[in-house]
Amino acid sequence: MRFVASELTDLTTRFEADAIVYSLQHCAKICYETGCTLAAFTRFPRPVCLMRYGNDTDCHSNGISTTSWNFTNIQQVVKLDCIKCGMY
Repeated sequence: MRFVASELTDLTTRFEADAIVYSLQHCAKICYETGCTLAAFTRFPRPVCLMRYGNDTDCHSNGISTTSWNFTNIQQVVKLDCIKCGMY
């Protein structure tokens, strides 16, 4: 899975669903498989994937597509956008 990752700083962002996951990649996969348009992953206090669903399927991010994220602290929340299947 590839995605555009960034730190989610607006913690008032609304999500419609959540799922217990074991990694950032697992969150991206669950989001992709269920058709979500935006996801957020946090490791604290337990690993969870927050998902938003909507009609907007276009990718509006100009960020770099990646497969990973380097966490700077345990409470960091990572926003996943433009999720695509594959490594390219």
